[in-house]
Amino acid sequence: MSDTVQPFAFVGWPMRGRVVVLGEAWRAIHERQPYSDAVGSLLGEMTATVALLGQGLKSGGLILQLNGDGAVRSAMVECREGRLLRGLARPPARNPASGIGLELAGEGRLAITLQSPHGAAYQGLVAIAHRELARCVEAYFSTSEQLPTRLWLAASSTRASGVLLQRLPAPASGRGEDLEDVESTWRTIAARFDTLPSQDLLANDVRGLLRRLAGTEALRLAASTPIAFSCSCSRERSSNALKLMGRTEVLKVVEEDHEVLVTCEFCGTTYRYDAIDAELLFAPVG
Repeated sequence: MSDTVQPFAFVGWPMRGRVVVLGEAWRAIHERQPYSDAVGSLLGEMTATVALLGQGLKSGGLILQLNGDGAVRSAMVECREGRLLRGLARPPARNPASGIGLELAGEGRLAITLQSPHGAAYQGLVAIAHRELARCVEAYFSTSEQLPTRLWLAASSTRASGVLLQRLPAPASGRGEDLEDVESTWRTIAARFDTLPSQDLLANDVRGLLRRLAGTEALRLAASTPIAFSCSCSRERSSNALKLMGRTEVLKVVEEDHEVLVTCEFCGTTYRYDAIDAELLFAPVG
């Protein structure tokens, strides 16, 4: 079943994870801009990552942002309330410079931002030291969260998928031989996906991915979360953007074009302001 995040845990082992398969939600993002295959694949992997990391957030949101000096100067994907996605990459060039994955960004960094519903935010930064997005996110968890994490991602123009696997701290009273068993099982489970071709990751549904990941181990499944595309743009936000331009600049555009158009890059919604609307933007309150 696509457009869901399925959390799971291994019975008897300090390991947990999530699987996501995005269909319609990812296509709604991909179809907004004329992305090349390489840029679309990178944005799709970012979208799957955010869906995995944002799962469980009942309020607030999580943003994964890429900034670099390469063919893709920036990309951003946002997950709100643990289930609502939107994203874009700039520029959406059809023929970017050669490269795949994070090679397209050149020199740069990734930012992972957690936003509370009250406006406070926590941001973690990680340098782009790997070609693969998954390896960079793993490095973030290793340094910032100190939680061993493995991530497998794949994306096409129609589907984006990902598997997140985390090893939890072992019990303080754990014996040496028990810890060795945990480490051995961790390596065995991770190895099942290390050689998995991306087309197989995309072809399988959530249940298929879980069966392949678990092998002979028992899994405990939590309630899955439905994922959907949703934009948070509004006329109020577009008005605030025009106010930042200033009265002189806005009225100049109205004089030349008879109106001001503000188009959301995420969803394509256009907000129109005629001469009266523009004047009201800068009218004294009350």
